[in-house]
Amino acid sequence: MKEKKYLVKENRALFRSWFSLLPQRDLAEFISDFPAEPLDYLLGFFHRLENLQATHHTYEEVEKLLMKVLDALNNKQNEMLQQDTWNSYVTVCQRLHEKMCRKFLLLQYYKIPAISVCIFSRIFEFAPSEASRDKAMQNTPKTVYQGLRNTTREWFRLVLQAHMLKPGSHLIVELTFSVELEAWNRFLKINFCDANLTEDWKGTLIKDMQSRIKQVPRYTKIVFRLSFSCETIDYN
Repeated sequence: MKEKKYLVKENRALFRSWFSLLPQRDLAEFISDFPAEPLDYLLGFFHRLENLQATHHTYEEVEKLLMKVLDALNNKQNEMLQQDTWNSYVTVCQRLHEKMCRKFLLLQYYKIPAISVCIFSRIFEFAPSEASRDKAMQNTPKTVYQGLRNTTREWFRLVLQAHMLKPGSHLIVELTFSVELEAWNRFLKINFCDANLTEDWKGTLIKDMQSRIKQVPRYTKIVFRLSFSCETIDYN
């Protein structure tokens, strides 16, 4: 297919057609071999998600594909998008994030929504300047961010319905979800180009995490700390 590269160079419709027909396992390589506008990747991926079943195998494929899209965005020259192009980007990203949060509804798949948020944070850097925006513009960075934050918080709420800690073996207490702290940490490391959004993002997630901690009985938290301390002591 590489020898046909010239055919899709200036033909976005053909690129999207090929993107929709290739096996999912080949898409990451296709993105590497056929550079295109990241919006085309996002649109193609959104449509392919429709019939996707969340399994460990598809999780790995989707993670790899999203990282390719993020790399393409990171390599994209910084420039303010026209308002209609910006609207196209944020609309497909909003729907993509919502769909992925519904599809990958297990905490062990946390990297998928996390990478999706990273894609958003990069796209925010292309937002039209305030001076060039239409006064009636609805998809402002702040409005888009609020939707992103709310969808992500809802995902956390749905995947963390059990208590944070549970009784383990040998009278110890352990995390109900072994990757929970890892997941919170991954999302808390995400930054936005607007410092106010970053502050709100981290503050909101920390409050949600603290809320879960407060639900744990005091005795259970003490036992967990003692269990954790014993596990980290080197007796050699």
